[in-house]
Amino acid sequence: MIGDALTASRYLAGVQQMLSEQFVVHTLFSSLSLMAGFLLGPQADGLVLECPGPNDDALRRGLPELGGSMRFGAPCHRIVLPQALLDLRFALANATAHQTALTRCEDELTALTGRQSWANKLLLKMLQEHEGFPTLDQLAERMAVSTRTLHRRLASEGTSFRALLNAARMSRAQMWLRQGRSVIDVAHALGYGDSANFSRAFRRHHGVAPSRFGIKQPTSRSS
Repeated sequence: MIGDALTASRYLAGVQQMLSEQFVVHTLFSSLSLMAGFLLGPQADGLVLECPGPNDDALRRGLPELGGSMRFGAPCHRIVLPQALLDLRFALANATAHQTALTRCEDELTALTGRQSWANKLLLKMLQEHEGFPTLDQLAERMAVSTRTLHRRLASEGTSFRALLNAARMSRAQMWLRQGRSVIDVAHALGYGDSANFSRAFRRHHGVAPSRFGIKQPTSRSS
């Protein structure tokens, strides 16, 4: 009896989870389809929403705004769109407003970077990379100077490429740890051979062990 009850409970929990996932996926499908229509106008008709499983007429009726742009039997939930759609202009695109905004952003960036030291400019470029960090040669090419000039500029500011690379690593480590990634995962992602070396480097830079970073320390109470 108890085993049957547990089996039934697990089955119902699984069904409930499946229905919840379907609700989220279908809601996202509907929202994305409406946004595509808003941005691309009638040209968004090429967008197709694919679902796993057999044809579901009830789902089609429940999402009438999708019309005939649904397919079933796909290996997973996904959105498919013709490559040509990627080159289309938004229906509400305004070339004048876009150019004005672009010019304003470029002016602000020029004013900001013009006041920055070479070290800050290079650190910013390092942190703009999504994976890994640029080499000294790559940074010199992007700044349109030789590596020797770059070394000289950094030395005049009392720093070096190695120091900037370490600062970039520790900044990214701080961000990832705040996001909940494990110490081992962060150490591996930053290229450290083992987590012990990473932990020592992190402690030297931030003054606290990475395993304790972001954890609020308990305040001592007098007895």
